[in-house]
Amino acid sequence: MKVSLPSYFTHSPLLEAIGQFSLSHPGVEIALSFTNHHRDPSLRDSDIFVLVAEPRSSRFAVQELFEIERGLFVGRDYFARQAVPQHPKDLEDWDWITFRSKKRNFELSKHGNERVKLSIDLQSRLQSSNFDGLHYLAKMNLGVTVMPVDMCRESIRDGSLIRLFDDWSCGAVTHYAVWPENTRKEGLTSVFVDFLAKHVSSDA
Repeated sequence: MKVSLPSYFTHSPLLEAIGQFSLSHPGVEIALSFTNHHRDPSLRDSDIFVLVAEPRSSRFAVQELFEIERGLFVGRDYFARQAVPQHPKDLEDWDWITFRSKKRNFELSKHGNERVKLSIDLQSRLQSSNFDGLHYLAKMNLGVTVMPVDMCRESIRDGSLIRLFDDWSCGAVTHYAVWPENTRKEGLTSVFVDFLAKHVSSDA
C-alpha cells in the first residue's frame, strides 16, 4: 500500500499511528512517500493521499482525518534579546521565517472572540519550503515562525523553542484521506484510514 503525505508529518502523531497500524497488521506492506508539493490524486501514483484540500472529483473517496493546530514559535536566545511582547501585534517588528513564500499577513484569534491580523513585510527575509527548515531556522534564533504544535513539542520541552501567546490560535488545518473509489484494495484502505482517524484523534 503506497501512501503519499506532506513532509511535515515526519514529526507527528500520524507517523506514530502508521507505525502502530504496521505492528498490528504484519502482513501489510506500506510505502510512505513524503513530499513538499501538492499531489494530484488523479495521477494514481499512490493508493492513499493525505491532503489539505478535498478533491472536487466524485471519482475519489474522501474521509476527514484530523486537524493540525498551529502556533507561534521562536528560539530561546532570540526571545531573550527582545522586549517581552504583551500582545501579538508587538511581533510585527520582529524577524519572521515563513513557509514557502513571503506571506505578509497572519490572522490570529483568541477564544473565537478577539481577532488580530499581523502584517509583516521586510521582516520576512527567510522562507522555507518545508517545516523541518522552519524548525531548524527558528532554533538558530533567526526569528518567529508559524508551525504545527506537534512538531515542536520536543523543542519546547528541551527549551530550545518558546511558544508565544499559546492562548491565541493561528488556525487549525484540516487534513483528509483521499483514494480512488474503484481501487482493488478498498477494503484494506478503509481499515487503514479508519485506524488513522481514530488513533490520531485520540492523541490530539
